[in-house]
Amino acid sequence: MTKPVDALWTRVICKQPRRYIGWPTITRTRAGELLAVFSGDREEHICLRARRIWCAAATMARPGALQR
Repeated sequence: MTKPVDALWTRVICKQPRRYIGWPTITRTRAGELLAVFSGDREEHICLRARRIWCAAATMARPGALQR
C-alpha cells in the first residue's frame, strides 16, 4: 500500500501555447532526485515529432525558476 503524501505546493511547470502536453509522470532517480517527465511540444494528440521533457524538482521549487 502506498503511503499518503502532503502537497507542499502546486504550479504550472511547462506552458506551450497552442501545443499539447501529455502522459505526465513523476519518477525518482537512483540519487533520490524527483523528476517530472512528460511528452511535450506536440502538434496534436498523436504526434511523431513530440519530445520527452523533464524538469528536476529542485528547479521547480525555486520561485521564478521556470518562468521564461
